[in-house]
Amino acid sequence: MQPDPALAQRLHNEAIALVRSRRPAEARVGLLAAIRSAGEAAVDPRTLKALWQLARDEGDWKTALAAGMRAAVRDPLDFRFVDTVVRGLHECPLEVLVPDMGSAVMPMPVHPPSLSVVIVSQDDARYAAVDAQFDEAFAVWPHERIRVKGATSMYDGYAQGFARSRGEIVAFAHDDIRFAIPDFAARLADVMAHADIAGVAGATLVSGPALLWPGHPHLHGAITHKAPGDTACEFAVTSLRGPRIEGAQGLDGVFIAGRRDWVERVGFDPRGIPGFHFYDLDFSYRAFLAGARVAIACDLALIHASRGNFDTAWGDARSAFSVKHPQLDAAPGTHRHWYAIALADEASVRAHYAKLLAAWALALPVD
Repeated sequence: MQPDPALAQRLHNEAIALVRSRRPAEARVGLLAAIRSAGEAAVDPRTLKALWQLARDEGDWKTALAAGMRAAVRDPLDFRFVDTVVRGLHECPLEVLVPDMGSAVMPMPVHPPSLSVVIVSQDDARYAAVDAQFDEAFAVWPHERIRVKGATSMYDGYAQGFARSRGEIVAFAHDDIRFAIPDFAARLADVMAHADIAGVAGATLVSGPALLWPGHPHLHGAITHKAPGDTACEFAVTSLRGPRIEGAQGLDGVFIAGRRDWVERVGFDPRGIPGFHFYDLDFSYRAFLAGARVAIACDLALIHASRGNFDTAWGDARSAFSVKHPQLDAAPGTHRHWYAIALADEASVRAHYAKLLAAWALALPVD
């Protein structure tokens, strides 16, 4: 069927008239016909938004979220609408999208590449906690784990750790993370089969001295924060695109994995960015400039026990980054926010990630 935008627009207008006449069942048929006529990739986002609202009002969460997620991706600057869909996903009952929590677990490949994990950690208790996390989450993927203690900077620590590593894939992780899904290792193996460098959050444009600098629509990924003293977990998502974003230019450093040859090529120069900030943006941006396939794996669900520390050391690292990359001098983007949902505990976080993964896989009932 050839796309017919004119017919799709007429069907959309007729469907909206039916909604106003309180004939929702007929309106729904018309909206789906409009999507079929134009094609999902080209239909007016307003048609998808109308279907989202109509299906949500009817309690049809699967159709609502299938339409809402697509509309949020097609029109990411409609921030109010994106926020509505983010909150709608939270309101949707888990059993509607995930009747069996174990049914959607991704299997590990039969012969995964060898893996090294490098963790820079000064604190014995924090390292013991993250060590236990890796024991559980990566039990299905034999690997070596390398702790670097006493590093003078993150660049220094990662350079030391990489020099001791042997894996075909090398992951660099903070020491205050928890894995929020049971198949994190399988999803990491899957994304690294198609990428050279990957992380859980990032940007498809780097234009200044911060990952959030360019603002929307260039920000993608999801991560949950639960810092010491927080009474709830904050599930934060920067866009509803997913589960994978290709063509990234910058990554957040809470968890970054790379193919060994690319890590060697890009390198962690201990004389680079000082302290424990901006190493991630510098490394991933230089990888992008060198031609690496940099990806954001939005389905690598993490809980991070930190919200960052924007002290004088952060300011010094930012200045060093700007000196190193003077071409990145664009004005900051106007909209540099993320969407947040408060969740009571880690069980709620796991359930919410399960719903997000299921929502990305939903199909519109247009056949």
